[in-house]
Amino acid sequence: MATSGVRMFLSSLTSSDPRFKTLRFREGLNILVADRTEASAQGDSRNSIGKTSFVKILRYMLGGDLPSEFKVPELAEHSFTVILGLPTVEGAGEEKVSVTRAVSPTTRVQLSGWSATPGSTDLHVDEWRELLSRHVFRIPADAIRPTVGQLWAQLIRTYFGNPIKGHQAEADWESGVKIGFMLGLSPEILGKAGDVDRLTKQGKAIRRAVREGAIAHLSLDEPALRAQLATTRRQRDRMQQDLRSFKVDERYADHQQEADRISGAIQSLNDEALALQRRSRELDEVLRDEVQPPQGGDLTARLARVYAEIGLVLPDVVSRRYDEVVAFHESVVRNRRSFLEQELGAVKSRLESIDAERRAWTAKDLRSCSYSTRL
Repeated sequence: MATSGVRMFLSSLTSSDPRFKTLRFREGLNILVADRTEASAQGDSRNSIGKTSFVKILRYMLGGDLPSEFKVPELAEHSFTVILGLPTVEGAGEEKVSVTRAVSPTTRVQLSGWSATPGSTDLHVDEWRELLSRHVFRIPADAIRPTVGQLWAQLIRTYFGNPIKGHQAEADWESGVKIGFMLGLSPEILGKAGDVDRLTKQGKAIRRAVREGAIAHLSLDEPALRAQLATTRRQRDRMQQDLRSFKVDERYADHQQEADRISGAIQSLNDEALALQRRSRELDEVLRDEVQPPQGGDLTARLARVYAEIGLVLPDVVSRRYDEVVAFHESVVRNRRSFLEQELGAVKSRLESIDAERRAWTAKDLRSCSYSTRL
């Protein structure tokens, strides 16, 4: 068998179950037939000798799935072995390779005699497929199609309904990639047909969804879509014309400087207003904490009781002088409160003035920023 310029040869196929016949092959044409006897009926030379089973087992040994008729308890402990002539890693020669695969588990393959896997190696079936892809078929690593299984299905056939398909459900584009690869064409380029096929299927699905109302905002009315497209193009052309004729006012720099000056003035007013608001809160707190002093007679009586308790009697002159001190203290407190109230009033008045100035500057800033444009 020659595949993509690489030659491989099947020497033998055997099983650990003695009920299976050992098949050996020679160079040249090998034909699998049954021996006819005197008791053979018409057609017995071609039927019930295991030709289909041989093909399915060979596909299984080369990385395929286990045929359903072999999934029986009687075969669970057995395995199959093939002797193959496979190309060396360098591709310059051929090596005799032994491949053994058990009926259960189906995920492991034992190889020996191949330079691609030094020594006797136990591999997962996916690794075995990858080795066949790389060293036998030379499929590029970044190619999605064809797969090793598709190529084996074309070369070792179990489906004959279509000469270019390996099975009935194979897509036309996959068959094209497979045949093209076997003819020496690039699988990367051939694989683009898969992208086209997927886009076509997606387009059909979208159109079906629109027809069924699943995508309400889309329409398949071609005249309406063309009219909408023409309207959108006219709007685009108008916007492009407007952008080409747009010109900034020549006094833009003057406007920008004026705007910067106004912004600075507004910022200064904001800073001053912040300080005055803090001062207003402090004055409010001080005025709330101010306590009216007791009346002079009451304060004198309290002081007399204190002195009486320590055994002293105040002369009248001391009491009069104390009354004068009390009056002076009350005057100081009144003056302090009056001063605080006046300062608070001045702060609130300045805040109102700042607010008015800030509004005026803001209005001027808006007028300055509205520079002219010529379309």
